[in-house]
Amino acid sequence: MSTSSALDMVYSCETLVFILPVSILTIWLLVSPASKANWVCANFWAFRISFILKPNLIINSSSLNCCTQQKCTEHKKQMKHICYNKYFRLHLYPIRNMKNLYAILIILLVGVAAHAQPYATNPDFNRTRNWHFGDGVGLRFDPDTIYKVQTSIQTHEAAAVHTDQDGNLLLYSNGETIWNANHEIIHNGNLALGHHSSNLGSVFVFHEDNPDSIYLFNTYYNISTTKEFSVNLIVREADTFRVAYKDSVLMYSVCEPIAVVKADNGRDIWVVVHEFGANNLYSYLLTSQGIVSCPVVSKSFSTPFGSPQAAFFTMVFSSDGSYMAKVNTNQTFPLIKRVETYRFHSGNGKFDFLYSLDSLAQLTTGLCFNKDNSYLFVTERDDDLLSFKFNPNDSLSTINSKNKIALSGLKSKLQQMPYNYGVALMRRRPDDVSFIDFIVNDDLDTIKVLEEKIDLNATMNYVFPNFNQSYFYTPPINFTDKTRFPQQRMIGSLPNKE
Repeated sequence: MSTSSALDMVYSCETLVFILPVSILTIWLLVSPASKANWVCANFWAFRISFILKPNLIINSSSLNCCTQQKCTEHKKQMKHICYNKYFRLHLYPIRNMKNLYAILIILLVGVAAHAQPYATNPDFNRTRNWHFGDGVGLRFDPDTIYKVQTSIQTHEAAAVHTDQDGNLLLYSNGETIWNANHEIIHNGNLALGHHSSNLGSVFVFHEDNPDSIYLFNTYYNISTTKEFSVNLIVREADTFRVAYKDSVLMYSVCEPIAVVKADNGRDIWVVVHEFGANNLYSYLLTSQGIVSCPVVSKSFSTPFGSPQAAFFTMVFSSDGSYMAKVNTNQTFPLIKRVETYRFHSGNGKFDFLYSLDSLAQLTTGLCFNKDNSYLFVTERDDDLLSFKFNPNDSLSTINSKNKIALSGLKSKLQQMPYNYGVALMRRRPDDVSFIDFIVNDDLDTIKVLEEKIDLNATMNYVFPNFNQSYFYTPPINFTDKTRFPQQRMIGSLPNKE
């Protein structure tokens, strides 16, 4: 993917378009004396910026076209002076006294703070930059480009990646083997109780108070009679990693997916699994002292039973940790035609069932909330991509908002992407070559699918890396909050990269 095509996703440009011109002009207004000749006719001018962002439009400085320079005498009139192009308009208005100027500057700065929601407000946003999954696919996301990178991974479904806060790859795994950033198997890194075909069945988790102790949680393939949920402890020593203990069973008879999100203190982590043969959700808490062995138990709406294939389903948190969605499993595979939604209380690890989205046409293989929980996306394996305007307090509103987006080919996983690229959709063409579509929000009411943005040149199945979903959370800037996250919200063909 070229730089320009990667920037088709202009959400990351939104903050730049708004903040950069405002910041430059604000400084200019503050430091330039009214007596300077280069000031616009020795008058203070207030300004506002409005912009229209559209996909596939790249903003750059050379595209700016200002209106014809007017004489000083003409500027003294009450008419506004406008610089504009197809992306934004700059409106300048004469200000007659300093009090009005300062008032407008305060309003502008408040507007910037209220509008801007850059991903950098989450210190963990870089931890999702590296994706290793599928049949030897490695991707690295930069703000303006997505690269192909080397990888040793071979997996059908399970994929986990551990990256540091600066975006440097540290570890990745398919549930059976753990590799380091040099694509070498780490010491003691071959595992017995993970499986490459466990759906969302592998994920790295660590506590920020102990960054050199990394846990790899695994579930076993659904055909197993024991269906173990296990954990492995990886220890970092200088620049090397080793598995200190492995294949330690936390519980038996669990389904494949593992869902992870931060707790309400922004430091501890909840690791959630579903029991097979019972309607129980288990929330395990990882603290600075380690894993709390006694999980919190909540009742789910449905019970996975019958065929072992019923243990294969999708379960995912919203990035702010407030909600979870999972596929209904109260019928034997493949008759899974319902999505359940839950409210999650990350203070105590409990779930409350909200409502279900019924009468889906096909096996549901992918679920994903968008960044602000305003949409829930659902993939039906051989049918449509569905979008719902998610309202946790009004089931009828959510159900009636159902929108079908017709897409050909087998559709599998959904996953948020870093840097506001949108939501990734795995899809397979009739020639069995898989690719990734980008699902984006043009505005609050419009969903667009940018098709075949990444050609994987291979056949993929039900696989994207499984992450702590809190890494995708982008809270608004809060100048009064001294914690790392707003406490009321933080609950819970491409170029090669050398």
